[in-house]
Amino acid sequence: MTATYALGLFILGMMSKSVIATLPMSLLAVFWWKRGKISWKNDVIPLIPFFAAGIAYGLFTAWVERAFIGAEGGAFTFTIIERCLIAGRTTWFYLSKIFVPMNLMFMYPRWNVSHLAKSAGDGPQAREITGRLAALGKAGY
Repeated sequence: MTATYALGLFILGMMSKSVIATLPMSLLAVFWWKRGKISWKNDVIPLIPFFAAGIAYGLFTAWVERAFIGAEGGAFTFTIIERCLIAGRTTWFYLSKIFVPMNLMFMYPRWNVSHLAKSAGDGPQAREITGRLAALGKAGY
């Protein structure tokens, strides 16, 4: 009965903010951190309905964004290198906003990473990008 309530609250949470779909994976990470192992029977199997609901809701959200919001086309077509650059920049950007909350705004300007992605494949420029990313990591930015 408690699991049913938890699943219901999980679904209501996803209706509020779709990032909650990551909760089952986060719970597995916490179980592993606390006990040093993950039990298939006690940890994974009870979370299967949560994973299924999270995947279903994620697919639904992707469909809604494409069908009704217009999140498709050239502005949303990224290469794998561009996606990796955006993911890396996002991580450091929001970490910096947590520790140095300056110039906060509701909507941030779009990042242009296409020029970085084009240069990521050819020698010296790829090393320069890697060096800059490493320097950012060392600086704690």
